Amino acid sequence: MGRFTCFCMIVLLSLVGSAFAQSASNVRSTYHLYRPEQIEWDLLRASAYCATWDANKPLEWRKKYGWTAFCGPVGPHGQASCGKCLMVTNTGTGTQATVRIVDQCSNGGLDLDEGVFKQLDTDGKGIAQGHLILVTSAYAQSASNVRATYHFYHPEQIGWDLMRASVFCSTWDASKPLAWRQKYGWTAFCHSAGPTGQAACGKCLRVTNTGTGAQATARIVDQCANGGLDLDEAVFKQLDTDGRGYAQGHLMVNYQFVDCQD
Repeated sequence: MGRFTCFCMIVLLSLVGSAFAQSASNVRSTYHLYRPEQIEWDLLRASAYCATWDANKPLEWRKKYGWTAFCGPVGPHGQASCGKCLMVTNTGTGTQATVRIVDQCSNGGLDLDEGVFKQLDTDGKGIAQGHLILVTSAYAQSASNVRATYHFYHPEQIGWDLMRASVFCSTWDASKPLAWRQKYGWTAFCHSAGPTGQAACGKCLRVTNTGTGAQATARIVDQCANGGLDLDEAVFKQLDTDGRGYAQGHLMVNYQFVDCQD
């Protein structure tokens, strides 16, 4: 499978939401012949980096958007970038395309599937002049009507010590400064809309009680098994302004990944 370069594609890269808000300009991009249609959108056959985690995703998921590799100077990298979506706009024509990150690259920018490049290059200037000027933005990750229970972490009683709390993310975040560990209330996260495992650790969620509109920001420090959120009791109380959450044993919430501003 060959790798082809349209010499250089200069892009303005703006990644927003999804627990980060970062941007960069003049990012170099190449294009690659993944030919997903010919391999039935099989990430393993494409030898794509993200196949390790996403090869078993439903066919509908794998074929929903065009593919791209991502290796820009800002934004998530490695497993954390896999499956993320970018809206890409040709600034010269206004043509847009949505792409999903399925691979890594080594050019310091993007490596778009050739089909996406052609979709964007409606006036042919990209091929003719060797580059396109693009604006890309990442979709914020969010979910609605998510079940949230509560857990007794008691962080203030243990000095916000992630090791003493026996939380999943302590492996990576236990040595973070105290100011970082106590900046937001804690939560466990196990919903389908968002990163999982180590990639979720340290991310921040803006959580909204669907019944009252009360909001709180919580930091992911743990995993759970309820298919939603398992909030520290203090965060749960902050959201449960009408007491119905305690009465029924859970809250229904919306959440969105936001910049922690650390």
